[in-house]
Amino acid sequence: MKKIISISALIICCVLCMLIATSCDPSASIRENLKSSKTGDIIQFGKDEEGKAIDWVVYERSADSITAITVDFVETMPFDSHGKNSFNESTLGVWAREEFYNNSFTKAEKELCSSNSISLPNVYEIEDILSDDYINTEFRNNYTLSKDVCWGYSSVSMFSGTALFIPKEHEALIFEYDETRGINTMTKKTYSPYKWYLDNNNPLTNMSSTAQKYIALSEQEFYQNEAGVRLVIKINLKDSEN
Repeated sequence: MKKIISISALIICCVLCMLIATSCDPSASIRENLKSSKTGDIIQFGKDEEGKAIDWVVYERSADSITAITVDFVETMPFDSHGKNSFNESTLGVWAREEFYNNSFTKAEKELCSSNSISLPNVYEIEDILSDDYINTEFRNNYTLSKDVCWGYSSVSMFSGTALFIPKEHEALIFEYDETRGINTMTKKTYSPYKWYLDNNNPLTNMSSTAQKYIALSEQEFYQNEAGVRLVIKINLKDSEN
């Protein structure tokens, strides 16, 4: 009997210690709240300039992390004011990983994500972000029917580059680096209904009126063009080791 009581007391003490540790560690509390989220859920993480919570939709979930994209634009700006094609060095990249990161997240939230965990949406991940299995219909319709153009990037096989998504027209224009030819070239990708593919036959024809205005831009002008910014973030849910 004494042994049973001792074990019960030990369990109670352990539970109490965990509760006390969580209450004393704000990041632990945030982490625990996020652990119940599933792909397709909308979570709140960080605050905008007006103090409103930033909504993110979860599109990738593992035991130790969440990857999510902002539901709304968090800013409208050029990819790079000097025409550079490098997210880390670009106007947008520096803003996202410095100003946005420092001003949007609390100290506790920063313990769950580094500034390097912030990026742009990938053209080849949009299929998952928009699919029925991941995202609720309301969000998917709002995303695909948006009239606004937003920044993204492409990274697959030999190609990597900066993209402009045109959700309403189901198009993406991408300045990609072709390693085989050693040049940057503009390509168009479309999806139907939620599948991206390269229009190999004539990639810059049959374009929407929205897309056509970008064709005449030089590569530098392309990057200097203003567009909406939706960010992707990876949040660490792994319990911190004491």
